[in-house]
Amino acid sequence: MILDYAQQWPTHIASGYSALTLYRLPYLTDAAPVTFIGPTSKTRSPTPTTPGLKRRGADGIALTTVHHFGHTIYAAAPAYATIQAIQMLKSGEHSPAVITPEGLDPLQVRAVQLVDCVRRHLNVSTSSLRQAADWRVEKRWLNKVLKLSSKLADSPRETELRLLLHAVTKQRRLKLSEQVPVYRGRRLVTTFDFAIEPLKIGIMYDGQHHWEYDQRQKDARINLDLALEGWTVVRFAAATFSEVVPRMVELLDRP
Repeated sequence: MILDYAQQWPTHIASGYSALTLYRLPYLTDAAPVTFIGPTSKTRSPTPTTPGLKRRGADGIALTTVHHFGHTIYAAAPAYATIQAIQMLKSGEHSPAVITPEGLDPLQVRAVQLVDCVRRHLNVSTSSLRQAADWRVEKRWLNKVLKLSSKLADSPRETELRLLLHAVTKQRRLKLSEQVPVYRGRRLVTTFDFAIEPLKIGIMYDGQHHWEYDQRQKDARINLDLALEGWTVVRFAAATFSEVVPRMVELLDRP
């Protein structure tokens, strides 16, 4: 739909999630509304079959040109597209389902997921996000989102898991480390997604590929090596995210 619309209206500007799609952000864009900025007498809301069109929003934003399947498309630069997407989240125009840790609200989780993704996969800096957000997103709220964000999250699910774990470790004044390598001698066994290093607890997010036969055999060998190195290994999958907090509380508070 993005390409079809851009071909029909070549001077219009892809914005928000549509621009992030053109930059090939690997997550969060599939179910998001398609939106452009262009000359119109009235803002048009997006539908599943029709892109939204906004008459305001082009002033003061940086633009890039994206060459997509031989076509040149104007798009909001990555930091500005991210802020536009955040505005869509804040307005309720897009509300993907999330798991919300205690102390946060769903909007904050969605925004942190988005910021994590663009930092990790598009190399968007927090300083460029602050600049793009000027007069567009309330500074204090954005600073909290940026403080919760991490450039190390590979996926939105890892972001959710980190926020859930952080809620538990913060209460116990434990440091939650990210991307922690474990060696046997000089051989790298694995890199934990998260770890509580003083307690030698390593936590993994197992995505869909972990259920494939070859990967399951590899994970079994990894678990054995980690056990021999004295690590307690905790693995969570999407279907067990509701158990993250109670399971970690039980693990951390056991005698």
